[in-house]
Amino acid sequence: MENKHALSAEQSEQLADTTYQPADHARSGNVSQGLAETHQLVSDMYKEGTIDNKLQ
Repeated sequence: MENKHALSAEQSEQLADTTYQPADHARSGNVSQGLAETHQLVSDMYKEGTIDNKLQ
């Protein structure tokens, strides 16, 4: 049975090259939303490491 959701090699490579961009918060795609959410979680966890909750 053929996987209807399989990506071509070119599509896989393009997806792997995707990085976070600040505009991802406004985009509606799954990849953009996932990158924006992950970026926010990492940023929050980094800030939690300081007593005043500010970037060093």
